[in-house]
Amino acid sequence: MTAETARDELAALFDETETLLGGDWENRDDPAPYECTTASGGVGVQYAFSRLGDGATDEATIDAHLDEVAALWGEHGYETEVVREGDLGPRLVGGNDRRSRITFAMSTEGSFLSGGSDCEPGSPEASEPVSE
Repeated sequence: MTAETARDELAALFDETETLLGGDWENRDDPAPYECTTASGGVGVQYAFSRLGDGATDEATIDAHLDEVAALWGEHGYETEVVREGDLGPRLVGGNDRRSRITFAMSTEGSFLSGGSDCEPGSPEASEPVSE
């Protein structure tokens, strides 16, 4: 897989997550490729994604959305875990064997999707930026 294909796949997963959750979302994805370390220890390329969305009305809705997103991400090969720490509120953390790490957090004030695409062999200088 190329870094650009990995980028496009994660962008599509985040788009699918937004559709699942509904509401309005602001795309703050970073178009520039950046260096990472591949699963085999080599130099690779990833792309960073960040999206801001609407909040939920109550804790039960937040928990239901965490479960829905976990199921969706699991269908795409991500192992997920809900993390509850201090005042941050719950967040769903996902990862796969190609060194992609993604996070979904939701409160009554807003939602947040963030993460990096699979780390694929290559260099940022030779990779394509995301076209705007």
